Amino acid sequence: MPYRGPNTTRMLNQSRDQFQHAGQTATLRIFVSGWTGTPALGLGGGSGYQNRTITALFREQLIQAEMQGAGGLVAAAQIKMTCREKVTRNDQIVWNGIDYRVDSDPVFERIFGAYVSEIKRSEP
Repeated sequence: MPYRGPNTTRMLNQSRDQFQHAGQTATLRIFVSGWTGTPALGLGGGSGYQNRTITALFREQLIQAEMQGAGGLVAAAQIKMTCREKVTRNDQIVWNGIDYRVDSDPVFERIFGAYVSEIKRSEP
């Protein structure tokens, strides 16, 4: 049988199965809006988020495992996240009870049919 190109249906089914069996759940906090508030009334500014539960694949980057902080060495926690949702730099991820910020624009993987973003642990 001659080669006729990639079988997209098979690839999408495999990626769906991989998310289902190897993916982990996380909370995606989608940035909705920001407000300035009214300081005279005691209302400060802030940001509004909408929470959604997503399934994603997480993998650590071992470029720099630790970095120097004010209190000594702390975990750098740079993680690649692959998910079907297109996240932006304003969004946040809560995974295993730890807050992460989206540190890169999403890159679409055509073969896998998902977006890859770098997330970094937020400072407490």
